[in-house]
Amino acid sequence: MLTVLLAACGSDVPRTAVLDATRAGGAARDWAMIGGDYAATRYSPLGQIDSTNLARLEVRTRSPFDQQSLAERVFGVSDSQRVWYRPRTWRFQPRRWLGASERQTSTPVVVDGVAYFTGSYNRVLAVDVATGRQRWVYRHHMQRVPLVCCGPHNRGVAVAGERVYVGTLDARLVALDRAAGQPVWDVAVGDPAASYSITAAPIVVDDLVIIGVSGGEYGIRGFLAAFDARTGAPQWRFWTVPSPAEGGWWGRWSRVTPDGDSLPRDIDREKRDSARYPDTWQHGGAPVWMTPAYDTATGVLYVGTGNPAPALDDSPRPGDNLFGCSILALDARTGTLRWYVQLSPHDLWDRDASNPIELFSLRVGDSVVPALAQANKTGRVYVLDRRNGRLLVRSDPFVPVKDMFARRSPAGTVIYPAVGGGNVSAPSAYWPGGGLLIVPGVHRPTRLRLDGGTLQPGRSYYGGQDASAGGGWGNISAIELATGRIRWQHRTEVPPVNTGALVTASGLLLYGDGSSLVAADVTTGRVLRRLDVGCQIDGTPVTFLQGGRQRLALVCRAGLLTFGLAGQS
Repeated sequence: MLTVLLAACGSDVPRTAVLDATRAGGAARDWAMIGGDYAATRYSPLGQIDSTNLARLEVRTRSPFDQQSLAERVFGVSDSQRVWYRPRTWRFQPRRWLGASERQTSTPVVVDGVAYFTGSYNRVLAVDVATGRQRWVYRHHMQRVPLVCCGPHNRGVAVAGERVYVGTLDARLVALDRAAGQPVWDVAVGDPAASYSITAAPIVVDDLVIIGVSGGEYGIRGFLAAFDARTGAPQWRFWTVPSPAEGGWWGRWSRVTPDGDSLPRDIDREKRDSARYPDTWQHGGAPVWMTPAYDTATGVLYVGTGNPAPALDDSPRPGDNLFGCSILALDARTGTLRWYVQLSPHDLWDRDASNPIELFSLRVGDSVVPALAQANKTGRVYVLDRRNGRLLVRSDPFVPVKDMFARRSPAGTVIYPAVGGGNVSAPSAYWPGGGLLIVPGVHRPTRLRLDGGTLQPGRSYYGGQDASAGGGWGNISAIELATGRIRWQHRTEVPPVNTGALVTASGLLLYGDGSSLVAADVTTGRVLRRLDVGCQIDGTPVTFLQGGRQRLALVCRAGLLTFGLAGQS
């Protein structure tokens, strides 16, 4: 029998990692990192806002992004030379302005009454949560020709001591002075000319700042790297595509997934082709575009990786394509691999395993097992023993499934879930009171079509095309972590591609749905309140104390919003 325990493991905050750690109750008072804590559960022990007073919830402050002359400030160009966004290719072009319609996926970090969050084009903002007044804004002046997959957004910052850390679209890591927003140091993580970029928030572990890179659609070789938090000096780098000297990326030549599904592979052909493609690992993808979770008791990071490259055309990449579409356990001090589980060996469908990972404890028979969970693009939640990666539970699918393991064709094959489906990138939240994982899901029937292609600098290395086949929608599901069963499930008005979930001690579930902040009963999913905030919500809500009162905050496409109960000062 599997039972989920009430307390999440790994949630204590080391003194050296987060400013508030030395203060009693600090972890509950502040929202000190984007996942809430190192376990990334997005659960808060605060409960002042509950079903009895929810009708009084209102927007208290609005802090808009500073859009004035943005192209000049970011790129150093005139207003006539704005930026243009195309799916899978975003670069400097003299076309049209993207203003407030851009996705804003940042999760704010709130420390000592100040919210730190990011906007598109590498902006970092500090806002007083009591007044909504902007304290400072940092604008990173990057190279003029960045190339990124999915728009110029950023998922947030890390705050540690007197520093704020942010990764940039031109693949740099910047440390800012927390009081004034001035750069303290600025170091290169990857080469933007080779299509490396950063959209994830860093994580600070003791005196290390750890960050992963994006660029899997353009033939990068993915990695996770650690830097000295004081100086920016590089400390270690873990390549998510191992070289032949490191054992190679061919793996075990798996014929099935870890949970037993057969894969449509011609292993004999792949082995024959190994000599034909000896160097494709150098552009093998496997980016790390989400923030890892961290177990403070063992010092282990849990990292999700993205698709191998090219994503849809597997002909030039024989083997399992390690460590694409995998969950990795790494020693945080050294970057040494402890274990890995590849959820989609030799992936053909762009089913990243990059999504956020949550840590908790699970009772298995008479034993308590340290576990982790990840909601995946396969449309299922995977629960693993985080000591060794052993699969404990595979959930029922939370979105419809059709021909998941069909091969793609030049004419196009309709598959779901695939790229853009399942849990795409929206963070899930853990409810310890019921052992539930709250999962945002997307049903997107997708037509995948092969078109081949070779690696060319500055161009997509995707191997095909994906397009909606129509009929999609979104939902929110509550998954029983001990059994994998779906406790409840409800449709959303807008598919939750980016906006994630927050759960509080009062049993409230909060998430964005279009331009509404939704509050629901976490045990049943029943919607208790929809509060229209007037702008599209792509970020994930957080909660904290301000003046002893519980507040909420989120980033929408217009800026930062804070919420409180009417009648409270």
